[in-house]
Amino acid sequence: MLRALSVTAPVVGSVMIVVLLVEPPALRPAERLPTLRMLTVRAGEGLDQKRVQAADSESAAAQFNLGVKYATGQGVPQDYVQAHMWFNLAALRSTGEERESAVEARNLVADRMTPIQIAEAQRLAREWDAAHPR
Repeated sequence: MLRALSVTAPVVGSVMIVVLLVEPPALRPAERLPTLRMLTVRAGEGLDQKRVQAADSESAAAQFNLGVKYATGQGVPQDYVQAHMWFNLAALRSTGEERESAVEARNLVADRMTPIQIAEAQRLAREWDAAHPR
């Protein structure tokens, strides 16, 4: 099964997210977790100061963008813990389709993480959230 999800989130330029999920039909149910095939961003490379400041200013779209950067290793070392944290924060600060996209991206990253890594990402998100009250 192949699905595609496209989301546009304007904040620090236009961000286009393309997520392709591949679920091989021959696998047992426990092995049918979606496989993250591609997560791309069209908004420049690397983490510039404006993106970090936008995420720090509680912009859900900027937080989502940072999650994508860390998930894919675009401009930063790939870090699923950081990606999960930023997707989690984006989900907390958004609604509707934007929230659904952040939750789905967070879950895709979580499929690649150990329980210890997920706990660390959740701890970091709680700490960041406490330091930046809404």
